[in-house]
Amino acid sequence: MIVDPADWFCDEAICYAAREDISYYFDDDHMSVAGASIVADAVLSSLGLQEQMQAHSGHPGFEAVAHGPGHR
Repeated sequence: MIVDPADWFCDEAICYAAREDISYYFDDDHMSVAGASIVADAVLSSLGLQEQMQAHSGHPGFEAVAHGPGHR
């Protein structure tokens, strides 16, 4: 399985390093916690594990870290 971050960070014309005051990268080569959380959510969701992890931990998934409470 391949999860391409471009699916979340790019539109038809531009790939974004940040949006809505959320930086996706820490430096030239490394994702920020928020950027990595978006990719982690996608991987867990693709594997069908995101809901399982939330149920076992009692905590929201990585998405809450990336976007903050109530943001989707």
